[in-house]
Amino acid sequence: GPKSMTLAESEAASTLALAVLAAKSTAPVPAERSPSQTPKQAEPPEPPEQVQGAEHAKGSKVVVVNGVPYTQLNTIGRGGSSKVYLVQNPQGSTFALKRVATESVKQLEAFQNEVVLLQQLRDRDNVIQVVDAEVDRERGRINIVMEAGDMDLGRFLQSQPRLTLSQIQHLWKQMLEAVQ
Repeated sequence: GPKSMTLAESEAASTLALAVLAAKSTAPVPAERSPSQTPKQAEPPEPPEQVQGAEHAKGSKVVVVNGVPYTQLNTIGRGGSSKVYLVQNPQGSTFALKRVATESVKQLEAFQNEVVLLQQLRDRDNVIQVVDAEVDRERGRINIVMEAGDMDLGRFLQSQPRLTLSQIQHLWKQMLEAVQ
């Protein structure tokens, strides 16, 4: 029979589909589902981050991905097992950092597959570009650094009173061209 998707696999597939409408298009760039699209779930408390190197902005949390410290500026999205932050690297460039906390090997593998797919779609128009990614198997955590989009698909659709058939077709065309 048909295989049912786990929440992690469904979230990874949804994130990938949303990432396909990326920053380089005329359409907005979704980096993550908005909170209104995702059911609230209890999240385990996050262990304190290890800050390496010099002091960063007062009270700012720093996440280190493959040796590069990223300072969290604010939260821009969240899903069932992930949060997305607007972050800044030491050179002052801003990115989206997706932090995924998994509860099983199967979830970890589903999100690892998301990273692999996004890396395979690198340099394609209409696809959010992965800048860096790191998998911490011991803690069941994945950090994905991506270019930051201006607006996610949910917010764009909410901002439009009514899309024409032509506009809907244009959005679908961009998504399909990105993954062909």
